[in-house]
Amino acid sequence: MTQPKVTILMPAYNASLYIKESIESMLNQSFSDFELLIINDGSKDNTSEVVKSIVDERIRLVENEQNLGLANTLNKGMKLAKGEYLARMDADDLSTPNRLQTQVDYLDSHPDVILCSMAMHQFGAIEKDLVLPQDFERIKIDLLFASAIGHASSMWRNQEFIEKKLFFKQDEFPAEDFGLWTRAVREGKLVNLPEIMYMYRIYP
Repeated sequence: MTQPKVTILMPAYNASLYIKESIESMLNQSFSDFELLIINDGSKDNTSEVVKSIVDERIRLVENEQNLGLANTLNKGMKLAKGEYLARMDADDLSTPNRLQTQVDYLDSHPDVILCSMAMHQFGAIEKDLVLPQDFERIKIDLLFASAIGHASSMWRNQEFIEKKLFFKQDEFPAEDFGLWTRAVREGKLVNLPEIMYMYRIYP
């Protein structure tokens, strides 16, 4: 496979119940120039078997020999990624077919933006739309108090993040994304797109 435009990074831990549906939502994207990098973080269920049952040359499965934790697994994925842009995707969520194309078009046309995320529809235990602030100045202010970026729906310029040492920190879990955004906001513009193109599963 030649170098793809996008690496979709999907960490997975005991995700066998929903991961097939999540993978299919990415394989059915209108934008097809991507690799789907799935890192199985020491699952104790049959997550790997489910992934291997799906035949598509864009899927790259990596197995952690032991559970490293989400932040460490994400950092590993950033370093293994071949794409110019890195798109996050959780192993139990769904993306609409035009999600990748929308984010790629935005980053291609806004070179000053290092990350964009999407609005989300939460489903499962609750049904709710989550639209985050789109103005960069408002995002900076909101980051003083809480995470103002949709982690799972985000796409960023991966090499720029690596060069600026913008990585997750395992000791900040479960707010590892919040910690990263507070560091990234000093290095470039972060934005949220208003389109709802990500479905975020909520458990009871």
